[in-house]
Amino acid sequence: MTLPFPPQPGDVTPEWLTGVLRSRGAIGPQATVTAVRHDSLSEGVGMMGTVSRMHLEYDNAGDGPPSMILKSASEAPKSREVAAKFRLYEREVNFYVGLGGSLEPEVPHAYFAEYAPETVDYAILMQDFNGYRTGDQVVGADIDQARIAVEALARFHAQYWDQVDDPALEWVPSTNSELVRESMIEGCIAGWDKMVDLFADLLPARLKESKSAYLSRLPALYAAMVDGHQTLAHTDYRADNLLFGAQPGHQPIVILDWSAVAKSKGVQYLANFLTQNISDHCRSNHESELHGLYYQTLVKAGVDSYSFEEFDRDYELGVLFNFVYAIVIASALDISNERATAFVGKLASRSAECIVERDLLDTLLPALPASGESR
Repeated sequence: MTLPFPPQPGDVTPEWLTGVLRSRGAIGPQATVTAVRHDSLSEGVGMMGTVSRMHLEYDNAGDGPPSMILKSASEAPKSREVAAKFRLYEREVNFYVGLGGSLEPEVPHAYFAEYAPETVDYAILMQDFNGYRTGDQVVGADIDQARIAVEALARFHAQYWDQVDDPALEWVPSTNSELVRESMIEGCIAGWDKMVDLFADLLPARLKESKSAYLSRLPALYAAMVDGHQTLAHTDYRADNLLFGAQPGHQPIVILDWSAVAKSKGVQYLANFLTQNISDHCRSNHESELHGLYYQTLVKAGVDSYSFEEFDRDYELGVLFNFVYAIVIASALDISNERATAFVGKLASRSAECIVERDLLDTLLPALPASGESR
């Protein structure tokens, strides 16, 4: 049976929910949703869509989930345009339909996932993990959260290690696809000066001086991300997209927001997490431990073709590469949003400090081929 397609939270009715949950076996054939209300969860940074918690009531108490999460298309035309250009809604629906139920570690179960390309509408009705602790990128993950997150990331990468050519993953783009690469490089060239102006007091002088050298090597950095071992990557593996168990019986971690799943080096996203998402104290005291934990977990999961030396080199390339996100996000920043400004400031300063501390601007960057002159 084809179910009606509700593009926005206000369109969701008890009748529609009853049909979805019955068809997926989440409630019995006689159970009925009698009422639904929703709370917006969309306040924050980088929302490309609408996220709402749906509170459900039933004719018989306990007949079904008391709450669910609905993700739907943004009501902002510009966000929909970006989502369509990069196939974000389509990719997330494909992920939940084709992969979501088979991954380790935990991802939410989707009861409904559809995309309408002609109107750029989508909806995913998924399992709620109410009561879990949401990560906070501004504060940064503590060591306990970081260990859980790094192990989970390595287990996920091990599942698809050197298997991304599977025809079943044909819909997953490469990190170095022309559309992504050229759009991001263009955004970096246009956004560098704004990023530096906004966060001048937070960025090391050595980083601010490196504009031409860094931007001219972005094509080489993108090429490096798809050279060698490839796996399925979340690409937005940051603290705000992670839920941590807080009570007995909870999963240790739940990973949210699979709209930008891509093929790339797995360690690229380890570098992103460790340089932009853990607290300053955690990075100062535990980066080396967490770096090793990822590699050890890969090996334990059966990855035996990746030397530590290659892994360490890839990690440094990832540290250098991931500054692109600070540049592009800062260039589009609405500075009236205080949390957004704090989020991007932390992202940019942490990433820049890691690059400078490792001396990558004077060692690794010059070893990469430059491409033309940056503007």
